[in-house]
Amino acid sequence: MPRQQQVQIEYNIDSEAYPNFISSIDSPVTKHFYRIWLAYFMKFLKLTNYDDLLKLEPRIVESRIRDYIVYMREHKRLAHATMASRVAALSHFLQMNDVQINWKKIKKYMGKRRSIVEDRPYQREEIKKLIDLAPLRDRAIICLLASSGMRRGALPGLRLRDMNRIDKYNLLKFTVYKNESESYITYCTPECTKLIDEYLQYRSSLGEKLGPNTPLFRQIFDSILQINRPVSTANMQYQE
Repeated sequence: MPRQQQVQIEYNIDSEAYPNFISSIDSPVTKHFYRIWLAYFMKFLKLTNYDDLLKLEPRIVESRIRDYIVYMREHKRLAHATMASRVAALSHFLQMNDVQINWKKIKKYMGKRRSIVEDRPYQREEIKKLIDLAPLRDRAIICLLASSGMRRGALPGLRLRDMNRIDKYNLLKFTVYKNESESYITYCTPECTKLIDEYLQYRSSLGEKLGPNTPLFRQIFDSILQINRPVSTANMQYQE
């Protein structure tokens, strides 16, 4: 997976705007992505402080959201579902800060729900080619997604405690979104189990102390300076 540049927005810690937004989100996964989607909008507006957004008149904010949707639809060519997710993050931020927007009118600009590309499953040959070319961590990730049906968004929250071994079949059992309403159980293949074992053994051989709260997958790291400071894929960096 290519490295991506982090979207960073500074905000006034004395303000209630950002805490009103982020603290009202229960799901860690939703919180992670809403933070990113809101930062993308701030970058689009060329604002670096959330208070500055709230200082705009609602009709101006509405106009900027409309422009952002047109930008996502026509310039970025994003799928309807992706635009809807980003708009949902904006809606939550503004609602939690008592900014009233005509969302019914705003959503008219998103157009009809249609596929940008035709979805199809990866062929075995395509998956094999990816695995052959990828480094160890990414091979384990690709194999896990392909064999378990897990979505990419589930990876950030996975900890070692969410993984249980079934020795009889040489499988791994995963509890995804543990303790959330969307929680479910899935399994990976013996081939995937082998790759995950190799990946964890590699980290352990470098001196990383693996425990129940250790992220299953971590960012690429300096094997000397960062070995025992694992950063989960929950903090993967994104570029707009």
